[in-house]
Formats: sequence, C-alpha cells, structure tokens
Amino acid sequence: MATTASLTTGRRVDGEGNISVRAKLRYAPSDTFEGILAISYSEDDIYGNTRKPAPAGTFANIGGTNIAPDLRDRQPNEDGFLDREITGFSWKMDWQVGNGTFSSVTAFRNVEINWFQDLAGLPTPPFILRTSNLWREESDQFSQEFRYSFDAMDDRLHGLVGLFYLTEEVDREEEFIRSFAGVASNPEFNQQNDTTSYAVFGQATYDFSDKLHLTLGTRFTADDKEIDLAVVDLSGGTLPSLAPATETYAIDTDEGWDEITSSVSLDYFVTDDVLIYGRIAEGYKSGGFQTAPASAVAALQSYDPETALTFELGVKAEWWDKRIRTNISVFKNDYEDLQVLQLVEAVPGDLSTLILVTDNAADAEIKGVELEVLAALTEGLTVGGTYSYLDAEFEDYVTNKGADLAGFKLRRTPEDSFSIFAEYAFNAGNVGDIVIRADLQQKGDQFFENDNRAVSFEKGYDLINASVRWISTDARWQVSLWGKNLGDEEYRATSISVADSGFSRIGPPRTWGLSFKYNFGDS
Repeated sequence: MATTASLTTGRRVDGEGNISVRAKLRYAPSDTFEGILAISYSEDDIYGNTRKPAPAGTFANIGGTNIAPDLRDRQPNEDGFLDREITGFSWKMDWQVGNGTFSSVTAFRNVEINWFQDLAGLPTPPFILRTSNLWREESDQFSQEFRYSFDAMDDRLHGLVGLFYLTEEVDREEEFIRSFAGVASNPEFNQQNDTTSYAVFGQATYDFSDKLHLTLGTRFTADDKEIDLAVVDLSGGTLPSLAPATETYAIDTDEGWDEITSSVSLDYFVTDDVLIYGRIAEGYKSGGFQTAPASAVAALQSYDPETALTFELGVKAEWWDKRIRTNISVFKNDYEDLQVLQLVEAVPGDLSTLILVTDNAADAEIKGVELEVLAALTEGLTVGGTYSYLDAEFEDYVTNKGADLAGFKLRRTPEDSFSIFAEYAFNAGNVGDIVIRADLQQKGDQFFENDNRAVSFEKGYDLINASVRWISTDARWQVSLWGKNLGDEEYRATSISVADSGFSRIGPPRTWGLSFKYNFGDS
C-alpha cells in the first residue's frame, strides 16, 4: 500500500495491513434440518494514522513554524496506530415444520482495539496545543434470535414471527495526553458499558393476486444500558489540569427505552419484469451515554432515542431479455430527536478541553432520489452506475450554545453523488478466469459540521479505482491486483472544526495492493 511520510518523525503515515479468515461448515442430516456454523477472524494493523490542520487558519504560524501547505505533508508530534482484532462465531439451524420453518440463529463476537492518535496533528514544540488520545477497548456481544416463517391460506399468506435477544459488554480505557499554553493534563476515562436488548417482531405478506402484494410488519424493542465510569488523574496530581475533564469522579447509572415500530408496503407487478412499490416505515435508534463526559453531572445525563418515519416509492425493472436492470426510488425521512455529534469545550475558551458529545436535534428531514443501472452488454462485459440526490436539513435544532441551525444542511450529506463501473470477465483456458474492473466514484460537495461553517466545507472529488482478478479453474484460489485513487486526488475524509481551522483526516493517496483468497469448501 502506498504511504507518505511524516515531516516531524520521518516515519510512514497511512499504512495499513489486513488479514481476514472465514470458514463455514454445513450439516444437513435430513431433508428437514440444516445447520450452518460460521467462523470469522479479521486483523487490522493501521500505522501512522494522524490528522492535519487543514486549513491551517489560526495555527498557520505559531512559534515561528509554518504548517506545511501540501495537504499530504503531515507534522504530528507522535505517530499514531490502530490495532484491531475481531473474532466471530454463528450457528444457524433451520427445521422444516409442517408448512413452515423454525430457525435459530446464535452469534458471538469479540472485538479488541488498541488505538493511538495525535488528534490535532500539530508539531510540538513550538505549538501551544498538544492533544493525543490512547484508547484500549474490548467488547463481547452475544445474540440469539428465534423465528418461525410459514405459509397459509393456500400459500396466499406468508408470515414471520420472532424473538430477539442481545447482550453486550464493553470495557474501555481512554487516556488523554494534552497541553494548552503550557498547562498539561493526563486524565483517563475508565468505563464499562452493559447493553441488553429485547425484541418481538412479526411480518405478514398477503397476495391479493399474482400481481398485487401487501406486507405489514411490527416490532417491539426494549433497550437497557448501564454505564460504570470513573475519571482518574494518571499524573497523580502533579499536573495542574484534568482537561478535557473538569473533575475526577466515579458514577454508576442506567437507563432504559422501548419503542413500537411498524411498516406497511404495497407491491404491484405491472408485468413480470416491472415492479412498482410503495413503503412507509418507522425506525428507532436507542439512546445512550457520553463516552468521555467532562463532569459527573454530564456523565449521568443520557441522550434520547432517535426515531424516523420513512416514505418511499420506487420502480424496479428488467429490460432487453433481462440484460438491463434499473432501480429508481424517491424517499423522504422525517427524524425526531436526531442524534448528532457536537464538538464542545468543557471549559469555555480552553481548546484542550474539546470533546465530542452526542446531542439530540429536535427535527430533521432527508429527502432524495436514488438510481441504479446494471447492464450485461455482451458476454463477459458488464457496466453499471448509481446516482443519488439528497436534500438533508434541520427543521428545528438549537445547539447547546444557543445557535439556531434550522435550515442548515446535515453534516456529511453531499447533495449529488454518483458512481460508474465496467467489468470484463473471460476464461483463459487452463489458466482460469480473469476479471478486469474499473470504476469511478464521485462524491459531491459536503460540510463536516452541522453549523455549515466555511472551514468545514469540502468540495466534491472523484476517485478512480481498478483491479485485475485471477480465479483458478477450481475456483478455490483468487489473486487480485488492485489500485485505489489512481488519479491521486487530494481530499479531506473527515474534519473537526476548531476556530478557523480543521483537524482533518486526509484521504489516502494513490494506493495499490495485492489480495489473496482461498476457498477451502466446494466452489
């Protein structure tokens, strides 16, 4: 993978290595029972992940050292890294019972993360602000789902009922290493988060005819969250500050929420190849607690659940003897208590106390159009593309600083985006199959902050990617040579606005890689 170097440490930035392994075992002793065991493991080793003041703004020339003008020239005082391991197991069982199927899905996942980042990307000395973050986390998640699907009324009614249970435990140690104008701090947030979620759900589809189908669904969800959080001073009191905390404390609190959500959809087949559909659905996202609250009072305060009401109309069609497929939809999402991220100063005027908090906006609306086209032009040659238009804005939102953001655009919601691709696959005889692919992804103009300040604006950009993949004759081996951002486009992937600057993550440069895949099972 291509990398660039840090101007201050001399070591590479934005390097990445990934390993993933997946295995499945199918057990089917009879025609009425099937079990599938799935095991997965992935490991990510990302080094040199750091931010850059872009634009430099206030930090352009403090202490006599300029911020490097090139977007990719990084000057962190420390190199960052991210080590992540994810292990997962699932066991799915299906029994044929009468006119239906009883299914059980049991799953477990363990995630371990060790992460360090210079959050500002400022060289120190001479800069007066240093802010680094060390984050160690382990989480265990277990889920169990039972469901029964059935057909009735001479196969005109198709139903599904089920139960869902999830429990998750997250242990996190988050350490801040900061200094501002010579005042240093080194607090650590030690927390354990326990989540328990239950759900009962059902869905039924009734076929009025071969062309007209009505589907109704409902779900009851109950979530309980408990947090045990303590802030300690790792300096033992030798440093004059606790930023971004304002005090040491220990709290233990819990909160619960529940919601009933429903959906209704109507499908009509104009012909065998043209489907018109409409859908209305309610959505729910549970509330929670802040990850690094500055004080005990803030730690005890939860944020509320988010709810949404979605309207969608669409047409799915196949043309030219099913060689062309088109999907188009128009939609509108109305949000209440939308959960948004805000960057706030725990101590007003002290940049070293900046923390990200989750807040509830009163109301927001997202409406748009999505289009997808896929065409098999000749044997082996497939082309396609997508386009989306989004109009996303707050309808009612006053921030905790009193700013009225009604009519402002939601962060990271570009108005226009599209992608196109071409793929050619052919058989190379005893060598195997070769697949050549190229694609263009265009991301439209967007803001990184909900207040739409100028410094958070990112102009649209294009990314060109390509790959060549070899598949062995028995389909067990696959080797891919790929390249991303072949045009070497410079852009900010994310940014946190501070005054007239932005602590930004820069998108990867022109990147290449080689991937290997081996299938141990049947092809």
